[in-house]
Amino acid sequence: MENKKKYDFIGYWTNACRFLLAAVFIFSGFVKANDLAGTEYKVQDYITAFGLNSILPSSVPFFIAFAQAIVEFCIGVYLFWGIRRKISTFLVLLMMSFMTPLTLWLAVSGKVIDCGCFGDALVLTNWETFIKNIFLLVAAISVFRWKDKIRPLVTSRFDWLIGLYASIYILIFTLYSYRGLPLFDFRPYYIGSNIKKQMEMPKGEKAPVLDTR
Repeated sequence: MENKKKYDFIGYWTNACRFLLAAVFIFSGFVKANDLAGTEYKVQDYITAFGLNSILPSSVPFFIAFAQAIVEFCIGVYLFWGIRRKISTFLVLLMMSFMTPLTLWLAVSGKVIDCGCFGDALVLTNWETFIKNIFLLVAAISVFRWKDKIRPLVTSRFDWLIGLYASIYILIFTLYSYRGLPLFDFRPYYIGSNIKKQMEMPKGEKAPVLDTR
C-alpha cells in the first residue's frame, strides 16, 4: 500500500511539473514570437555582455531569437499534450540547466538589466528570474526522471498532427508579428497610449542622471 501511494504521488508530481513547465514555455515562446525584434535586442544585450560582438555575425541575434521562440513554444505544447516525451523532457532539462546558472550570473553581475524571459509582457528582476528558474529546474529534472509517468492527452496516432500544427502556427505568427507590429503590444508606447503620461516618472522613482562628457 505504501509503495502504491509513493507511485501515485510520483505520478501526480510529475504531471503537475509537466503542466507548470508547459504553461511557462508556451507563454515564454509566444511572447518572444509576438515581439521577435524585442527578443533580438535582448539577445544582442547578452552577446554584448559576453564581449562577443566582434566575433559573431550581426545576423546571429535574429536567428537565436527566432529559434528560441519556436523551440520554447513547441516544447511547451509537447509537454502539455504529453507527446514526444523523450525529446521534450530532454530539451526542457537542457534549457533549464543552461538558463539557471546564466540567470544566477546575471543576478550577481548585473551585466543585463533583465533576462527578457517574458519580453515586455512580464518583467522580472534578475533575482526573481533566478528563483523562478530554480523551481523550473526542479520540475525539469522531475519530468525527465519520471517521463514514463507523463500521461498523454492524445493517442500516438495524432501526436504528429499536434506537433505539425503547433510548428506551423508559431512559425506563421512569428513572421507575421516581425513583419509588422507585435499583435499584442506590451511595450510602454503602444499605439493609442498617452505618450506624455507614459513619459512621467513614477512616484518614488529617482530620475535618471545624464552624464555628458
